Amino acid sequence: RQHGSIIFNGDSYSAAWHQEAKRRGLPHYRTTVDALPALVSPESVATFGAYQVLSRRELESRRDIYLERYVNDIAVESRLALRMARTLILPAAMDYQTRLASTAQTLRALKKPHCTTVLDELSRPMAQLQKAIGQLAAVIDHKTRGDVLADARYARDRILPAMERVRSIADTLETLVADEHWPLPT
Repeated sequence: RQHGSIIFNGDSYSAAWHQEAKRRGLPHYRTTVDALPALVSPESVATFGAYQVLSRRELESRRDIYLERYVNDIAVESRLALRMARTLILPAAMDYQTRLASTAQTLRALKKPHCTTVLDELSRPMAQLQKAIGQLAAVIDHKTRGDVLADARYARDRILPAMERVRSIADTLETLVADEHWPLPT
């Protein structure tokens, strides 16, 4: 009875739970970066300290280590996403675009320009991908400030959305590029 407000047997990721947690007065952290500062909240420090599990400094150390790992993991993943987009996805789409352009040119010579719409469909997301690659490269080049929480927030707010944009466009291209040209498992 004393701790019943924290028990929930449903989907903790659903919007319904978010509303229910708010109704129960429970904190709701949407991201790791939002949640980790709670590790050094006065309540956490008091609880860990009362049972001599961890001191405030040990909790701060853990928070900082988790935040640093978060930043480093996103840095590695973002560089990989950028490299894959630049060296696998874009070149594959360009090869397919070249093939379609050749076909379109032949069809136009045969007075069948209505059969070239796939080339137009492919060109839009390719232009979007090139722009998204540039944006991802720009946010990756951000220099850390030595404030691990600020760096983690930057990774969450700037790098992750840029990675998501590249991934989303790549997903679209995957549905347009012929399988024989696509360099990744589908």
